[in-house]
Amino acid sequence: MRPKGVELKNKTLGIVGCGRIGKQVAELALGLGMKVVSYDVVPDHSFAPTENFQHVNREALLDQANFISLHCPPPPDGEPVINRTSIEKMKQGVMIINTARPALLDEAAVLEAIQSNHITGLAVDVFDPKPPVNNELVNNNRVIATPHIGDYSAESSSRAAQAAVENLFNCLA
Repeated sequence: MRPKGVELKNKTLGIVGCGRIGKQVAELALGLGMKVVSYDVVPDHSFAPTENFQHVNREALLDQANFISLHCPPPPDGEPVINRTSIEKMKQGVMIINTARPALLDEAAVLEAIQSNHITGLAVDVFDPKPPVNNELVNNNRVIATPHIGDYSAESSSRAAQAAVENLFNCLA
């Protein structure tokens, strides 16, 4: 039997790290009719595109989100953003997306939460080691695992090279 999907409209997306990429994800989610809550250690209060978007604290994001998308560096203390403590605060059935850094997830805690149905699914494209080898989490049928190539296009390579040159000139100035 094929598993049922879930509609995104009127669901809440929690974005952890609302910088350049997080803002783009927020705009896409809003376009799909989602509500968006954002947590960032340095929130950009100038970014509030609609009444369906708000900056919240970390606990509120964990409490409200049906989906959580990670777009941040690892915290300075090295503690994963998604760990047993944060999972306990999440809604039953939450789905998590990690396209940022492998250190953001406590893989053992996430696997346990998937097996207990607290987390419905995980989409991930960052691994340690890379590529993953005999990884019980990646091999789980409720995990979508892809290579980290979403930004590997002719256009993105050109933008990266342009940004590198601009940064070099800025440093030299």
